[in-house]
Amino acid sequence: MSTLSVGVHSITAVYSGDANDAASTSAILSQTVNKAVSSVTLASSLNPSTFGQSVTLSAAVTPSTATGTVQFLDGSAALGTVISNGSAALSLSNLSAGAHSITAVYSGDANDNSSTSNAVAETVQKIATTTTFTGWGTRALLGTSIAFTVAVTPAAASGTVNLMKGTTILGTSTLSNGTASFNISTLPAGSTTIYAQYVGNASYLTSSSATLAIVVLLPCTTVLTTTPNPSVYGAPVTLTLTATPAAATGPVQFVNGSITLGTANLVNGQARLTVSNLPVGSNPLTADYSGDATYIGFTSLVVTQAVNKAPTTVALASSKNPAASGQSVTFTATVSPNSATGTVQFLDGSTALGTVTISGGTAALSISTLSVGSHSIKAVYSGDSNYLTSTSTVLTESITGAACHVTYAVTNQWNNGFGTAVTIQNTGTTSVNGWNLTWTWAGNQKITEAWDSTYSQSGANAKLVNASYNAAIAPGATITGIGFNASYSGTNTAPTAFSLNGTLCK
Repeated sequence: MSTLSVGVHSITAVYSGDANDAASTSAILSQTVNKAVSSVTLASSLNPSTFGQSVTLSAAVTPSTATGTVQFLDGSAALGTVISNGSAALSLSNLSAGAHSITAVYSGDANDNSSTSNAVAETVQKIATTTTFTGWGTRALLGTSIAFTVAVTPAAASGTVNLMKGTTILGTSTLSNGTASFNISTLPAGSTTIYAQYVGNASYLTSSSATLAIVVLLPCTTVLTTTPNPSVYGAPVTLTLTATPAAATGPVQFVNGSITLGTANLVNGQARLTVSNLPVGSNPLTADYSGDATYIGFTSLVVTQAVNKAPTTVALASSKNPAASGQSVTFTATVSPNSATGTVQFLDGSTALGTVTISGGTAALSISTLSVGSHSIKAVYSGDSNYLTSTSTVLTESITGAACHVTYAVTNQWNNGFGTAVTIQNTGTTSVNGWNLTWTWAGNQKITEAWDSTYSQSGANAKLVNASYNAAIAPGATITGIGFNASYSGTNTAPTAFSLNGTLCK
């Protein structure tokens, strides 16, 4: 039988007897039943593991009917106790980095002896880290502080970060939420290569950043001057930046407020730029030196360049001087510089004749109403946002009296047409070189042919123009032989006024 419990048992055998034999009982047999021998087998779900990872320790107890508990030990340190029903498991994520000797101890029960597993060598590795610069300056002035920010991942890593130059520690900072900050002002002039090193701890591996080249520069001062100051619109202005020390090299950008004017390089400590497009008014000029491999960049103080309006001149000319009364005269004003805009007012003494907008540097006014006599004509330029006003010298325009006389005669007339004879006398003192004779019909007359001249007519306005052989009329001379045929209906009223080259004839 296999059901005897653990302990000492007094066993007897009792014979029941039969028809021929009497019952009897055996002597007592002392039977001892000992606890069963147990064993424990221990296994790890992950070996090696990394700090923070979950590891499950599994203990299998033999016999499988064994009850009780299993205690898991790391050396002599208890990790936890689990009730056993033939097996027990314990999950852990807090094993420190390093080597661990893990055993499982079965407590035994009423029927089974205690036992201890074999030792399992569990290795927990440190977590790998990365170290990077996340914010820094790469150029700085000698003696000034340079700020660096270093990030270590995972952000849960704790400990310190060293700022390194080779094997020399430049500074140490404690990590906070995965970040360490530095401010260094002791780097020498020139280029220095640095890196950040996380020193690690019991759970995290050390790591180093990539190297970073920091350039520490020498100081440089700059002074901006302008010549001339003040200046006038359109005139050249030279901007000069002087750098100290004169060994400084590199480009200089000249700026007017927010507008870049141009760039020039430092040569022997100076950079120059000449401009002629500064607007009228106060111009806040600066020069930005970007620095070079040795000297730090610098922006000059503001120099206010005053640009005044540019002076102008006006030249006045007449298309005909002297001119006959009633003759059209064109006065032309030429404004210099020709980029000037605005208007020109033409005056006869103090009397305004008209105002004309400048186009291409000139303005012209045509007038035929000047009275006989001498006229003091001048042109006044109004000025604009860039140019000052100016006035021409006085031009004396002479208007003479009538300088021609015309005779008109109808030589032949029929019921719907007529012929004429015309003479033109030059009563002036200057020769006529090319002429046109104009008049206005009072009725519906229309020229049909002309001789010793060519004709044209628009509505009631008629014109005769000289032939090639009778264009000139000397002073006091008269040309004859001119005439034309014309049609009409109704009354054939003669013209009352004739004009020669625009001058009314008497």
